[in-house]
Amino acid sequence: MNYINKTKADMTKAGVPAGVELWDTEVNYGIQGPGSIPAQNIAPATGAGWVATTYLDNLTLGVARSYWYFWAPADGRVGIVTNDGTPAATAYGTVERWIGNAFYSCQRGTNGAANTCQMGDNNNPEAVAWVSSGSGKFTVPAGATVQCDVMNSCSAIAPGTSVTIGSSPLWFGSAARAAVNQQGSGF
Repeated sequence: MNYINKTKADMTKAGVPAGVELWDTEVNYGIQGPGSIPAQNIAPATGAGWVATTYLDNLTLGVARSYWYFWAPADGRVGIVTNDGTPAATAYGTVERWIGNAFYSCQRGTNGAANTCQMGDNNNPEAVAWVSSGSGKFTVPAGATVQCDVMNSCSAIAPGTSVTIGSSPLWFGSAARAAVNQQGSGF
């Protein structure tokens, strides 16, 4: 996030027109190099959370496009392996289904509050919540009866429930919408 905010400030300082989009390209973590910097092995569950958080953070920061770097089998050069069937690929597909073709309004949390993206409408509310570090509280919105994690594992939850949110995003919505999300692509 600091790099994105710095880049936006640099664009403003350089007089880049406001209509020029900021893109986040070739995203990955733990990549080998440059020089003698070693590759880092990132645990699959951690990587899945980071993939999801990257795309959602970019929404809250006004990044127009995000491109994940390196969709291939593990070869020791990248930290998060996004290949079909991996946890990171599942998280990528899950977030794509959460936000694809959706109207959303995203906000950065302040003072320990969760970051949120509100989706859906008054009849079918949906929300995604996560924190940038540590944990925070989030109240399940009215009408939401299911929560799902980035691996698209879902469970029932009552509206109005206060839940602890960590850095791996959670989706909240209706059972019908959760079923649609689970029918997604076969990443």
